[in-house]
Amino acid sequence: MFPYFPSRDSANAASSVCHRLPLLHQPLPLAFAKKYLGKANNKKQTLLVKTKSDVKWSVKYVKIEDKYYFMDGWLKFMNDNRLQMGDFLVFWLRSPSPNLLLQTVLGRRKSVY
Repeated sequence: MFPYFPSRDSANAASSVCHRLPLLHQPLPLAFAKKYLGKANNKKQTLLVKTKSDVKWSVKYVKIEDKYYFMDGWLKFMNDNRLQMGDFLVFWLRSPSPNLLLQTVLGRRKSVY
């Protein structure tokens, strides 16, 4: 499963990939995280992740050294959405700090059987 944070400056889109499941700490793309999540500074911060069905999950993120991660709440999001290896997510920043909101769309992997 990959979270994807598109890299167009004019858009608030982003992408990332989940490399294996389950991950308790999902690494985030550095360019996106620095631009939109830069204030974490080793303290957990909260954001909301919303799906197209308008369901929201509270997910904490943190900066550790020079890397950013989704942490608390990420596993619940993954479980609730039944994410599997090969699935991917596209995130759009819908609301910046202080009330961060990321909209996401889930892409399911195709079976190779």
